[in-house]
Formats: sequence, C-alpha cells, structure tokens
Amino acid sequence: MNETQYIEKEETGIVGFDTASDGGLPKGRMTIVAGTAGSAKTIFATQFLVHGILKKESNAVFVTFEETPEEICRDMAGFNWDLRKFEEEGRLKFVDISLPHDVEIEQWKSIIPVCYEVRNIIGKIENAVQKINAKRVVIDSIGTMFGDNVDRATIRSKIFRISSSLRKMGVTSVMTIERSEEYGPVSRYGVEEFAAENVVVLRNVFEEKRRRRTMEILKFRGTNHLRGEFPFAIISGKGIMAFPITYLQKVISKPQLSQNKVTSGSKELDAMCNGGFFKDSIIFVSGGPGCGKTVLSTQFIAGGVASGEKGLLVTFDENKEAIYRNALARNINLKAMEEKGNLFIHSVYPESLGVDEHLSEIISSIETFKPERIVIDSLSAIERITSPKGLEEFIMGITYYIKQKGITAIYTANSNPISISCGPLESLGFAIADAIILIKYVEVFGELHRGIIIMKMRSSAHDKEIREFTIDDKGIHIGRAFRNISGVLSGTLVHKSSAEHESRIDKLFTE
Repeated sequence: MNETQYIEKEETGIVGFDTASDGGLPKGRMTIVAGTAGSAKTIFATQFLVHGILKKESNAVFVTFEETPEEICRDMAGFNWDLRKFEEEGRLKFVDISLPHDVEIEQWKSIIPVCYEVRNIIGKIENAVQKINAKRVVIDSIGTMFGDNVDRATIRSKIFRISSSLRKMGVTSVMTIERSEEYGPVSRYGVEEFAAENVVVLRNVFEEKRRRRTMEILKFRGTNHLRGEFPFAIISGKGIMAFPITYLQKVISKPQLSQNKVTSGSKELDAMCNGGFFKDSIIFVSGGPGCGKTVLSTQFIAGGVASGEKGLLVTFDENKEAIYRNALARNINLKAMEEKGNLFIHSVYPESLGVDEHLSEIISSIETFKPERIVIDSLSAIERITSPKGLEEFIMGITYYIKQKGITAIYTANSNPISISCGPLESLGFAIADAIILIKYVEVFGELHRGIIIMKMRSSAHDKEIREFTIDDKGIHIGRAFRNISGVLSGTLVHKSSAEHESRIDKLFTE
C-alpha cells in the first residue's frame, strides 16, 4: 500500500491550493512557506489558522517574531479576520517574541542570543499550545532569530529542533521564511528548507512592468501534490485564492453541465444557436475593431436582465459614461439597469493594475454582486499588459471561477478583421470556450459588409452558414447567408456564379 494513504491533510481554506496539495497541509508536520518581501507569506499563514478556527474547531497559536500582535490584527482585518475576537474567545493565542522597533543595531546583536534562545521559544510555544489546546501553529517569520554571523549548521539545527518539538506537540504548523530572489535560492541562508518535510514557495514576479503572483509546492514528502508553479490572487475580504492551471484545464475542458439554454439577447442569434446559449457556458466572441463585439455583448447582458438575470459587465477600454452613451444609441439603457440593481459595470483601464489585481477585483465584484451573466470586454486588453503565461493564468483563473459559480459568460477578443488569426489569445480562447462566434469583415463588389458564423457550439446543433451581420439603432441583426462567395474565413474572397457554386458543392459529395 502506498505511503501517501497514511498521511492525513489539514485544509488551509485557500481555494485552489487545497486542490493542488491534494487536501491541504500534511497533518502533524511543519510546512515552510518561503517568499520575498510582499509575497503574501503572512496572509497564507493567517488564512490557515483562521480556517482551522472557523471551520475545523481547531484552536491556534500565532508566534510573531517581527510585527506586534496589534499590527498583525490590524493588517488582517481587511480580510474580515477578527483575530482579536478569536483571542478573546480563547480560540487564538499570540506568542509575541518581536523586539521593540526603537532598538539600535548594536543592541540587537546582544539581545538576539538571549531573546531567541531556542529552548525558551519552544517553551513559550508549548505553554500556549497547552493553554488553549491548539491544533495549529504559525511561526512568522523565523529569519529574525538569526543574526548576520550565524553559521548554516546552527540555523539548520535550530529549525530542526523547533520542527521536532512541534511534531511532539501534535500540531500542524506553518513556518514562514524569507528569500531574496524569486527564482534563486529557496531561503535566505540556503539551509532552512532542508530542515522541513514540506516547502511551499510564494513568488511575486516582476515582468512586463507588472507583478505576477505564483506559488509552488516545492516539497511534500511522502504525499501527492501538483508539480510546478501556478498563479494566485489576493482577494479583498477573503484572502488568497489559487488557480492551479493543470487542474483547471481538466475542469474547464469538461462539457457544461446544464442542458438549459438562455437567450443571447437576439432572436436571430438564438436561432443560429438552436435556441440560445447553454446556461453556465463560456462564449468566445472574436472579431476586428468596430465589428460589433461590444454591441453583441451588451445585448446579451440586456437579454439577461429582461429575463430576470443580473449582469456584470467588465470593460477595460471605455469609461462608464461612454458605455452608457454607446448602449443608449442601440436603445439599451444600461444606466437604468444599473440604478435598479440589475447590472454592475466594472470599468477599469488595464494599465492601472497588475494581472493578479485585475483577477482579484473581478472575483470580488462577482462575490459582491452575484451575477448570473458576465461579459469581459476585452481579453485583448489583458494581453496588452502581460506575458503569454500571465494571459493564460488570467484566463484559466477567471474561467475556473466562473465555471464553479455556474455563470454564463462572454469573452471578447480583437482579431484579424479579415481572416482567422491564431495568436496566443485566440488559441487559448478557442480551446476553453464552449461556443465560438466569429465576426469578420467581408468585401462584396466594393462594399464592406460584416459576416458572422458560429464556429463551435459544444453539445448542440447550430447554424454553420456565414451570415450577414448588421447593426442599427435597435442593435444587431443577422440576415441571409452569403452566397456565391468563398474564402470568407481565410480572407481570400472568390466570387462564384450560382451555377458554378452548386456544381462545386455537388462534386464534393459525389463518389
């Protein structure tokens, strides 16, 4: 029998991480959480404690080496974690080993050996654990107890002694450590990670002039876990949410569960889709600038509101007033919908935030507003501010979250206005979408027209013809199929006579 079957896990309460770690942190063991400044080590550790207190009735001890308990309580209040209340109720106990901030550097050298004597620290932790019968312990951050001239063997020995003592106490623990580089040595001194059986690395990578947060389970001895790094976001009022890409791909690739269809907001488009879109499906709408993607998406939102479904419109390229004006020109009053509480418009310029911050903000809007329909217009704005990897992580992360909530969504993306383009965004969009709608410009005898086609609709019959797509003051309209023309999708148009067209079609199916 495999050893992994004997190792129990303790949930952290971090969505995505508990999936990637196959259940959470190994029970009764210490896990080191390593990261640079600002990588969310303390948030990770605190979320682990709070989840235990609230969901598992596991009292907890928080050992702080740097910040005071008052500072930690204040910082964590933004996630709706009332640590002082837990302390008053006897469910949390702080062990404050932080030194006064006004201590001079020279004084530190003489104070550290006394205040940070391992035997004294272990004694304080054990006393706190016994006093409230704690099952979870956090030590944040252990690096403070080591001076500049401590040798590596001593550091490893001290961490091992603490780890062994915690195991004897029967607690599941997290110890945070510092590192100086995102992809360099795991720890500051280069030995801390060897004294623990489990290591999680948090990163806050700077690329394309923006920060991108990722985490990696570097080591979980004797137990299953997802390999490789995956993104995470810090969600206001909730904490960390992780998005393990490999797992998400499996979830997203599964066909939508609902067999119910909802209106697209256009009777003609509903007819092309054999009754509308599946509820909880992802629809990818691709087309050139000005081809009507936003108008189609706006009607989708309006159709939902008319059916009693709340909508969330996420837009990156226009401010709210411009969105109101443009929709009103199509006889859609978004402002009135928003005033009645049926619509929320999340408008933000892409360059104003990092990718993980955009993800965090959108998820917060979903949590607060609880929409049944979402439009993200457009993903090309996110592509503009990040790397291909960052784009993939954003799309997979938001798609996973939307799928989990059972929301019907439209993603728009700019593409080559004449022919099918297959850049990183289109390739990813085509792969994850349940339905794909392409809108293309078509030149017919010197006049510019638009064409629309349902390229893919998972688990449903659909119209396969390329039809004329027009827009007027009442919104979008879908007309007759293009005839006597081939090469619309490739961008190389060839005009054919009716007789020649019918002859070629007949020959295709003649044995």
